[in-house]
Amino acid sequence: MEFSYTAPPGFDADPGVIKALASEFPDLVPLWVHWVFKKPVDSSGAREEVVFGRWAMARVVDNPGQEYEPLRITGRPAYGSVKRPHLIEAIFQRRRARNQAGSDLPGAYVPLDWEVYHWIRETYGAKSAKEIKAAKVDGPRARKEAAEAAVKAEEQYIQEQLTDFIQRKLEAISDVQWREIADRDLGATPRLQR
Repeated sequence: MEFSYTAPPGFDADPGVIKALASEFPDLVPLWVHWVFKKPVDSSGAREEVVFGRWAMARVVDNPGQEYEPLRITGRPAYGSVKRPHLIEAIFQRRRARNQAGSDLPGAYVPLDWEVYHWIRETYGAKSAKEIKAAKVDGPRARKEAAEAAVKAEEQYIQEQLTDFIQRKLEAISDVQWREIADRDLGATPRLQR
């Protein structure tokens, strides 16, 4: 697969859609994806190449917990400077039925228009990169840290309560009981009583 910021002539995206996506979803980057498939060998023994191109949506991932390599993209964005995205989120195409001939090939072309924009808005909501990071990275991390803090607090509480309980019990033992405990536990010989 090869990625480009712009599509070949005749497949251009609606400029209004590109501007709306850039302003509302700065971490999503529309890309033109094209890839080559080889047809099965025909009767002459030749394998013809078929080139497909589709619009896709890529994401800039800012996750300190996992490193992603930026995608290799040719050309320059037509709508200003953007960070190079790391992951392909979706390739826009019509699905083929599983039993349809060529079902392993890409589906029919879908233009990058307002219908796709509304799908992106519905799928991703009006979430910014910070909101998505907060939900997917910071939220789980905060829950984990809170759970660890609760466990530590519970252990400290138990330790304090146990220490107080043991101290009270030890203070309640008389000298005679201490001698009996020492004799029993240390294996001293029993004393003869008169």
